[in-house]
Amino acid sequence: MVLLDAERGWGPSGYGWIVSSFGAGAAASAALLAIVGWLPRAGLVFAGTLLAGCTGAAAIALVPTLWLAMVLAAVIGLNTGIVGSLYSAFVQTAAEPAYLGRVTSVVMLTMVGPAPLSYPLVGAAIGAWGVAPVFVGCGILASLGVPIALASTAVRHAELPRRRPRLTA
Repeated sequence: MVLLDAERGWGPSGYGWIVSSFGAGAAASAALLAIVGWLPRAGLVFAGTLLAGCTGAAAIALVPTLWLAMVLAAVIGLNTGIVGSLYSAFVQTAAEPAYLGRVTSVVMLTMVGPAPLSYPLVGAAIGAWGVAPVFVGCGILASLGVPIALASTAVRHAELPRRRPRLTA
């Protein structure tokens, strides 16, 4: 994103606005899920929001103005916030309680661990092809998770437990 920002001439404040917009979208999705508490057909919502987030990540390199990048970043944040929340909830509801800590550790390792290893590869690709093609390629690569998710009966039919109202004295 820093390289895209520099290429477009939006400056450090432009980068800040884009990242802030993403964060606002993610915070809005977290608030929405906290208020709603349950989503019908959560597995399909997961796949749809994953596709929307990946499409936005590919498209953000193609927008010509800062304000469009900010709007798109907010939409990406909104969608990926839902994806992350549902993914975590699916893992927590599917894992046996005795293995939940280990399963969560492996999930976090696979989510966070490869990122630093990809930076040199992405940097070399940007040097070879430019920022926009690499953003589009990464969006396409990430969106391969959508057909994989939809091919899984468990994901397609995944539901979250309904929240029971708590009675307070």
